[in-house]
Order: sequence, then C-alpha cells, then structure tokens
Amino acid sequence: MRTTHVSGDDFPHRGITMHEMPVGGSFPGLLFAVGSVLIFLFAIPALWYVVVAAAVVGLLVAAFLAIFHEHHRAEIDKLTIKI
Repeated sequence: MRTTHVSGDDFPHRGITMHEMPVGGSFPGLLFAVGSVLIFLFAIPALWYVVVAAAVVGLLVAAFLAIFHEHHRAEIDKLTIKI
C-alpha cells in the first residue's frame, strides 16, 4: 500500500479556517453564535429542545454570576491583578 505525502501548504486547503476568523465578545461574537445555532436548527429541527434548554440554563448561570459578583465585589477586587 502506497501513501502519498501531502505538504502542509495543501492540507486541508488554502481557504480561510475558523481559527483565522476574529470573533470577540461584542456584537460580531453574538451574531456568530446566533448564526451558528440557526444553521444547526435549520439542519436538525429536533434540536429546538436542546437550544431552549441551553438558553434557559445560560440565563440562569448569567443571573447567578451577576448576583454573586454584586454581593462579593470586595473579595473579587482583591483577586484582580492591576497593572
């Protein structure tokens, strides 16, 4: 059995890859996340239950973290590295 050698320039392709797309935590990041979810939902409609459950859990975790941050601001400030 012969194997062919593939150079690094040709594998997997020369097009853009996901790690080259800068997506931050602002509106472009939200747009990317929502777009990705919609693509999967249109492809597999049975995932609506999973997406709704994940959204509910995410909102609960976000609320918990916001409340925790408000009540423990002094302890959190001690852990912050200020340059």
